[in-house]
Amino acid sequence: GPGAAVAGAAVGLAADVALAKGIELVRRHDLERDVSAAFNVTINEWTESLADELDRACEVWMNDAIQLTTATQHDQDEQQ
Repeated sequence: GPGAAVAGAAVGLAADVALAKGIELVRRHDLERDVSAAFNVTINEWTESLADELDRACEVWMNDAIQLTTATQHDQDEQQ
């Protein structure tokens, strides 16, 4: 009768919702894994490129500091 039809529709709807939720959870896990992998690659690329640039900048700064210190010392020696 009509009650069985409603019950059957409810069971079908519940199964459909459960299946959709299951698929969503599987896809969410895949998405989280993919995003995490992409994030880690980005961190590694930035770390490598920034490390090289920071090393270069530090070398320039140290060379400048050495030259300025040497020039200042030379000027002081000449004044004495």
